[in-house]
Amino acid sequence: MCYSGSCAEKLISLFKSIQGCLKSIAYEFDISVPEMMIMLELYEKKVLSLNELSGKIELPKSSVSRIVDQLVNRGYVLRKIPKENRRIVELSIPNQCLKCIDVACINDRVNEVVVGKLAPLKAKKMILAIDELNLILKGENE
Repeated sequence: MCYSGSCAEKLISLFKSIQGCLKSIAYEFDISVPEMMIMLELYEKKVLSLNELSGKIELPKSSVSRIVDQLVNRGYVLRKIPKENRRIVELSIPNQCLKCIDVACINDRVNEVVVGKLAPLKAKKMILAIDELNLILKGENE
């Protein structure tokens, strides 16, 4: 049986451990966890606006903008303003960047460390449980 105080402590401990794993993966690639999150989203979606990216990684637009600036300065992210709509900023990973930082390798490493050792059914159950917790915390599952 789990009492609410001990459950909360255990959940916090587990999430800290997961965060630590993500930090160690990011460190392997000489980037921060938020930078890694942005790179993985751009790798998956190819092109995103700053607003879309902010929503995907659930960080304020100002924070995402600052992190994107750092990634652009390092040559990891390309910022493009389309001629047809100058109010939108399109973000992507430039082709030449795939040589300087292997985003596919980061993606594989995250999958290997986070869920790679779990049986597929167990991984699916964990994802469903964490997703339900996330919905509850956001007040969307009442």
